[in-house]
Amino acid sequence: MIDTGGVLPNLTGAYDVRARFDPRSGVWILRRLVCPPNSDPKWVTLFESGTGPFGRPMMFGRDRAAAEAAAQEARRALGINLDPERLNESGASSQSLKISKAVVSRKRLDEEEDMMRSEAIKRHATTPHVSIEALVIDPRSEAYREEIITKTREMPYLRTMMVGMLGTRAVVLSKDGVVWGQPWRRNSAHDAGVAARAEISEGFGFGPRLNWSTTKAEIRRILLPRANELLKLASVKRLLDEALAAGKRALVIGSFVFWYEPEGQVGWVVKALGSSKASGDGDTIWEAGKIISKNHGRIVVLPYLKDNGEHVSGYTKNVAGDGPALPRHPTQYVEIPFDRLEEDAMIKLMGELPYE
Repeated sequence: MIDTGGVLPNLTGAYDVRARFDPRSGVWILRRLVCPPNSDPKWVTLFESGTGPFGRPMMFGRDRAAAEAAAQEARRALGINLDPERLNESGASSQSLKISKAVVSRKRLDEEEDMMRSEAIKRHATTPHVSIEALVIDPRSEAYREEIITKTREMPYLRTMMVGMLGTRAVVLSKDGVVWGQPWRRNSAHDAGVAARAEISEGFGFGPRLNWSTTKAEIRRILLPRANELLKLASVKRLLDEALAAGKRALVIGSFVFWYEPEGQVGWVVKALGSSKASGDGDTIWEAGKIISKNHGRIVVLPYLKDNGEHVSGYTKNVAGDGPALPRHPTQYVEIPFDRLEEDAMIKLMGELPYE
């Protein structure tokens, strides 16, 4: 970690700072959120000194903990509101809403992908590892042997990996996890992203070059039965009992919604969290709003604020390929108050479930 003496540079005009693994360089860096006048918010690299090609990015090697600690220090230095979804609920400016949406979107994506990566690794906890002696590594990739061994031990399903750091970064491929080919040093941002996605997608049987949004939607569908298993945990039952006692019939945790369905004495079920085309993945949640359910769709869209400040109630729906959601009779439309837990709670809860 770079010693900044407790002071992080180039925070002027920043609204948030996040630690992020840069798959192209193979190191953890800091990125800050800026929003120039009359422009949309964007995430840019935080530099130790200078900017652009002449600057020194804040880099932390493979030390994620140090990068996240520095990002937290930066957020404290900024003194910004770290709960942007509650910003001026009754009349936020268009720019504030855009900033809020960018912060929420980044946080959600990072936490969801952390959860998916964790689940991919757990799904293969009993997958036999290739012995060190059995690994066949192309002589041109020999410099990456230790990293290939480490990654194949942690992720035995991996067939696409990016290895090395900074100037030595390269992609290596395998058809069977045993024979690893020559290093591919084109090192484009696209190829780096593909290799990073492989750590998740290949664990669920999907190629890393498939459409990422479609792949993640399929992974959510795969994980839904596992999320349903959480309903058996005493700790989750206690959470849901407390939510129901407080008048909440939907509890949002990460990418899933625990949903209380009184009709037919169904009780608690798990649905997937979705978004409307208008709100996008980083919707600015209207915490005071309610979900008005007119059907039995498996996707829940939370109430949100449009960029112009308009309030939109939440609703339920199906997605393309599901077929139409079974409608409720108009007399059975329900208004669902909801609450949310920390978005990394799902990772912790899923960790309580043993894999068979």
